[in-house]
Amino acid sequence: MSRRIYLIVMALSIGLAGSTFAGSYGGGSGTAEDPYQISLPEHLDDMHYQTEDYDKYFVLGADIDMEDYHYGSAVIAYDESIWSGYTGTEFSGVFDGRDYKITNLVVRNEHYYLYDYLGLFGKTGPDAIVKNLHLEIITSGEFRVGGVAGSNSGLIENCHIIASILCRGAGGGLAGVNTQTGAVKSSTSRGEINANAEGASFGGLVGYNKGNVFYCYSSADIIAAEPNDAYLGGLVGNNNGTIENSYSTGLIEITDINVFLFGGLSGLNEGIINNCYTTGDILYFGSFITSMIGQDSGIVNNCYDKTTSQLKRQSTFSDWDFINVWGIGEGQTYPYLRTVPSSDINKDKVVNLLDFSIIAEQWMREE
Repeated sequence: MSRRIYLIVMALSIGLAGSTFAGSYGGGSGTAEDPYQISLPEHLDDMHYQTEDYDKYFVLGADIDMEDYHYGSAVIAYDESIWSGYTGTEFSGVFDGRDYKITNLVVRNEHYYLYDYLGLFGKTGPDAIVKNLHLEIITSGEFRVGGVAGSNSGLIENCHIIASILCRGAGGGLAGVNTQTGAVKSSTSRGEINANAEGASFGGLVGYNKGNVFYCYSSADIIAAEPNDAYLGGLVGNNNGTIENSYSTGLIEITDINVFLFGGLSGLNEGIINNCYTTGDILYFGSFITSMIGQDSGIVNNCYDKTTSQLKRQSTFSDWDFINVWGIGEGQTYPYLRTVPSSDINKDKVVNLLDFSIIAEQWMREE
């Protein structure tokens, strides 16, 4: 074999090997039958760069600790521009967490007020599915900031988030914006959302909802220091879609007199809210007040913000399904969703003292 032919063969071999490796992650071919395997931090990091794979199938194969990685934009489907709308490649595939955890994820830029679409995913398209995921994340950005997705147009299901979020608008524990084609189901959020903007929406679960939110709850706290004319909601900041069979328990703390509308469920409702309740406190300049919905110009059916004893009685909740959807320990517990086991409060797949500590914290708030 001549030297020229040998070099050509070697170049082709390296090229083929490189193309095979580029999208291989921890294994798999990206199909529904053989999804890409994400089992190590470097596999997840590969997704940041392999934008051509965003219509493929992915599964987590283990818990992943992202402590050694730091992102200035979304890990997956990040926005490639500043101030000019989304110009990246949205995620349109399937990401199945298989009930594994991603922990210590940081998506934060020191110039956070310049960047939109922040979260694990920057933007998910109508065909996207993100499911069965546990995530711990710290993120900050300008607008459209959420734990799972800055903007969701697909399905987020059975995702459980602990988030610390700082943003200037459309911020939520799970999704900053849930668009008209977006759906969030059987999911939960904990943590803290720091609101810092004018005329924006902040929610414990979703900042601005245009789609559907079903069978969800949020215990995330919202801290509002400088949100002039903002909409703050324990579950959803601004609702233009449909919320059903969901609840909120987080604190809303307001220290700016110019806050516009706020409520334990939603700051502004122009959509539909059915079969929901809230136990979250609203601390307004050091005084506790009650507000379920800041302003309602939509439809609200069978939603409740009552005393502790009333909320622990099944008879309070007219026309609720306590066989298939809700459960309650009569006189002992608030209603809980059967889709989210009541004993595993923090959704870490283990019932232990951490779950009891969450309950104890709620008891202390009620004293």
